[in-house]
Amino acid sequence: MKPQGGFINALSSSLLALILAILVWVVATNNELSRVTYPSTQPERGLPIELLNIPPGLVVVEGENQRALAEILVPNEREADLAPSDLVARVDLSGYGPGTHQLEVIVERQPFAPPFRLLGWKPDRVVVQLDEIVTRTLEIEVVIQDNETVPATYRVLTPTLDIPTMTVAGPKAVVAQIAQVAARVSVENARSTILMEVKPILMGSDGPLDASSLQMVPERVNVTVPVEQRQGFRELIVRALIQGTPAQGYWVSSVNVEPKLVTVKGQPSVVNELDGIVDTAPVNVEGLEEGEVIRNVPLQLAESVSPLNEGFVQVRIKIEPQTSSKTVTLTSTLIGLQPGLVVTETGVVPSTVDVLLK
Repeated sequence: MKPQGGFINALSSSLLALILAILVWVVATNNELSRVTYPSTQPERGLPIELLNIPPGLVVVEGENQRALAEILVPNEREADLAPSDLVARVDLSGYGPGTHQLEVIVERQPFAPPFRLLGWKPDRVVVQLDEIVTRTLEIEVVIQDNETVPATYRVLTPTLDIPTMTVAGPKAVVAQIAQVAARVSVENARSTILMEVKPILMGSDGPLDASSLQMVPERVNVTVPVEQRQGFRELIVRALIQGTPAQGYWVSSVNVEPKLVTVKGQPSVVNELDGIVDTAPVNVEGLEEGEVIRNVPLQLAESVSPLNEGFVQVRIKIEPQTSSKTVTLTSTLIGLQPGLVVTETGVVPSTVDVLLK
């Protein structure tokens, strides 16, 4: 019986030693490995999740640009060798149709990557929405802006486009929202025909649409907006007529007129013969001295021509002293010498001075 008991004791000791050896190996092994989040260099960015095998005729409208983070166990001495391309994350869209889908994310180690163990990743599923690709052809509408600023002597005629329609392709849900394709053109203060290249805007019921998911052909169009002068109307430059001469030693330093342009109307044959300038009634400055003269004066127009608005303008005339300069050399003269004082041989120094008269 003793030999049998000795054998059992020896076996128990061997098993215990083996267990202890395994524990020591596990501890030692774990001390040589690091558990890291991949990619460790930029964990906030993560692995780009590739969307593979998008079915023909469909487009991804939600779920692009998603990222995943992986947990790996890597030897300490190889952690520095990890690169962002050592793992790839993919989603397979084969066989899916329009709609919203929850799809499994697969993360795989690349063959050329350094040795490590892939423990898991997050997220393990993502939401991807697919939609049907449709095409619409729509008329482009020219939208005239700032029409109220065009002078009354001009009028804006019907605009034209070199390409009257646009073809739009993209997700069905987005294309269906298009209510108008607008080419906006400003005619602010226009006095001649406008030729402009314009990028049309897609409009929905609530305003401009986000066209980032759409393809538009053409992307830009050329718009012609004819602007012509009305018959019997004309814009004229106002010239103030000054009469008389200011007082001696004064001059007219500035003349301002408001408005500087006036619109007149009349028989086209008469209006067309005007030279483009209209004088005011004379403003008399005879004998005036320094100051500002403000007068509301009428325009001098032919009987068959009349102003479109009020026929008076404001004239501001500024009168200032005449200015000139001259240098005069004067001899120094001593006056007021106090009793008991005498002038030395050097006299007054300097003996002459230059005086600037202005």
